[in-house]
Amino acid sequence: IVCYSNVSKQLKYCRFFGLSYILQLNSIKFLKMNISSLDSSLQAHSKLEKETSNSVLLKERVEKYHDLSTQMSEILKVFEQRLGKLEQSILPVYQETEQLQKRQQNLEATLNCLETVLAHYDVSQDVCNLVHQGPNEGNVGVFLEALGRLRSAMEYFLHHNSQSVELENVTSLFNTGCESLNNHYRMLLKKNGSALKPVELLDLIYIEDDSSSDEFTSFRQLSQSTREELFTISHWLEQNLRFEYTMIYSTERGEVVLRSLQHLKDHQKSNSWGNEALVSTYMTRKQRFSKCSFVIYLVLKLIYAIIEENRSRSSDLVS
Repeated sequence: IVCYSNVSKQLKYCRFFGLSYILQLNSIKFLKMNISSLDSSLQAHSKLEKETSNSVLLKERVEKYHDLSTQMSEILKVFEQRLGKLEQSILPVYQETEQLQKRQQNLEATLNCLETVLAHYDVSQDVCNLVHQGPNEGNVGVFLEALGRLRSAMEYFLHHNSQSVELENVTSLFNTGCESLNNHYRMLLKKNGSALKPVELLDLIYIEDDSSSDEFTSFRQLSQSTREELFTISHWLEQNLRFEYTMIYSTERGEVVLRSLQHLKDHQKSNSWGNEALVSTYMTRKQRFSKCSFVIYLVLKLIYAIIEENRSRSSDLVS
């Protein structure tokens, strides 16, 4: 019994001490849970305070932005009012400036017209010496420019002041210049035009008859520069309705043709067609003389006879 009682006491002590240990463990766990919840609450509280401070700062900045916007709106309203007043004050100045610019343009146009009119009145004095001197070979452009100015002056006076004395002056100078130009045209043709030799004509006949021959005798008597100058003069005269150059060209070049045929005629008279010396000389150069050449010669002789017969009847038959 004693032993049983002791064992039961020891069991009671053991139960008591085990329960107390379990209670201690539970209390420790509870404390730990309380501490962790306290930490989380502290963190949440700090976050709340931080967000609160951020919201306060944001509110202050929004209020400041609103104030700035209000001030900017007031400044813009004042600026708009001042700009409207400035526009009202500048608009008359702008309109007056525009009117002054139009007046300036009108004045400039008027001055240009006056200069053009004065140039028409002064052109006779400016180009008088040049017109009387006549054109220079190789520099006919300056002379044609002077005649163009006279032509413009003539048209002006015909349309605006047909009773003016200047119209007679410029017309006289223009006609004198055209006559000088025709004389220059004739001089170029005479200077660069000479009759072909009979041998050259016979050579040309032979070349036309013998297509197998590679030899060619050029009968272009006018140089490239002379042809260009003649073309320039002819074009200008035709544009200004002065067609005398056609008669000059036909006459001068016709004279060259007549002289060439006359030389050939004289040559044939002095050396008959059956003369062995002429035939042998020509045969030496060309090795043969075809029958067609004789026919062409007869045609040329007939043309020459017709021109000689009708030369006295009409001055333009040569063309």
